[in-house]
Amino acid sequence: MVITKNKSFFIVSLIIIFAFILAFYSIHKLDQKNRDISRKADLEKIQFALEKFYEEHGEYPPLGNDQICLSFKEKGELEELLTNYLEKPEKGFPHDPKWANTEKDYFYRRLNPASFKLYAELERKEKSDNLYSVIDCSQNKNTFDYIISEAHQLTHYH
Repeated sequence: MVITKNKSFFIVSLIIIFAFILAFYSIHKLDQKNRDISRKADLEKIQFALEKFYEEHGEYPPLGNDQICLSFKEKGELEELLTNYLEKPEKGFPHDPKWANTEKDYFYRRLNPASFKLYAELERKEKSDNLYSVIDCSQNKNTFDYIISEAHQLTHYH
């Protein structure tokens, strides 16, 4: 079987196009993985600040107006308060690397003076992921799959 120049060029072109598509897909997946790693590290930083606040005040930060939950989508008193308790406050308060200042930004729920949960949504989902639905303070339903609790109790569904 004789392959002409046109057929060879076509086959090589298809291989090159496929290689580019595969490379872009791999970079996209790597970006998602890196953002998820960042999300987990961010929640640990916020948890550290909350634990330091608890050590000093004997309770986790209350929320104003009888609120029990808060999204970090908007800079507020809680964010300003906790920034001082971060290990590196000069770096500022952590926000979601992709969804900062949106409904999908990190979420804080004070369950009682001695209990809290922090929530994040991961991008890389498995079919077996257990999702945790939360209705936030504005009654919007948000779904999270990574949760950190008080006293270094890690709860994550992955």
